Amino acid sequence: MPTASCPLRRSADSPGSVAIGWLNAESLRNKTDDVNLAITERSLDVLALTKTWHTASDDNCLRLATPSDYAVTRPSHRGGGIAVIFRKRWKCATLKTPTCSTFEVFAVRLTTDSGPFVVVIVYRPGSDHLRTQFFDELSTLLETLVVYACPVLVGANFNIKTQSSNDPSARRLADLLTSFDMVQHVQGPTHRSGNTLDVVVTPANCALDSVDVEPFGMLSDHSLIVSRLPFVVDAASMVEKLVRRWRRVDRNELRQALEDSELCRPPPPSSDDADVDQLFATYDTVLRRIADRLVPQHSIHRLACRLSLWFDALSHSTTTMSPFGAQVPEDGHLY
Repeated sequence: MPTASCPLRRSADSPGSVAIGWLNAESLRNKTDDVNLAITERSLDVLALTKTWHTASDDNCLRLATPSDYAVTRPSHRGGGIAVIFRKRWKCATLKTPTCSTFEVFAVRLTTDSGPFVVVIVYRPGSDHLRTQFFDELSTLLETLVVYACPVLVGANFNIKTQSSNDPSARRLADLLTSFDMVQHVQGPTHRSGNTLDVVVTPANCALDSVDVEPFGMLSDHSLIVSRLPFVVDAASMVEKLVRRWRRVDRNELRQALEDSELCRPPPPSSDDADVDQLFATYDTVLRRIADRLVPQHSIHRLACRLSLWFDALSHSTTTMSPFGAQVPEDGHLY
């Protein structure tokens, strides 16, 4: 099973991180108070639960297990398997997932002050025979996750002995995750049997601050796993932008200015020898001169927008190129 390339820290809570807990509850009926306390004592931001055995979204056990400043969501279909408890101040959207018959799956996008992230919960009953169809359906699910431009965390109780390199199912699962460039972060046993049955999987470029596996037997036969996703809240800052009031442009005046410019005159004979760069320089100079006369630039101050996590320097350099290959001005406006 592939593991994270960076070392996992077992230190105290990391500032600026989101704490996400994963637990196979083996029924909430007799442990609502314990789960509620686990959330508050560990300052969990999210707790993803499987095998809760609740019967409806308004099930009393879900309500009792959810602290007052948290909310809970679950799949809309009938059943009692999966639920997600999260901070009430966050926005939560249920995501569409493929129809799967070999495992339960539920996915949500949670939006924090620092941006969104996706939580996917998968549960495969250990009593079911492990078939090829399971891996086919899991592959289809992973294919749907690559489109998200934010951190994606998959917490799964596959009921596969992922620590065993001699287990054919474990090897096949490892190969599947590798083919999607995904990393399994959990190390050590997560079940009373001594096996690693519960995993936390992310894309290789989605680093986690830490993954802590608590002793099994405290809440159920499975360990409570706490992963920490680094999120830094940027302080709001004002930036100055140069803009033009394009909506105020008189179209007739603009048309006349273009017709009177050298762009609409027959080119002089000497222009036959002009190269492409010179022609575009003339085009740019004339349009800027007209824009400066009709809609002069003025400065405004506004809050700086936070870039998406996937928007790196390469993305910036690519999107600030004009269709002709020339760099767009720093104010972000084409002239």
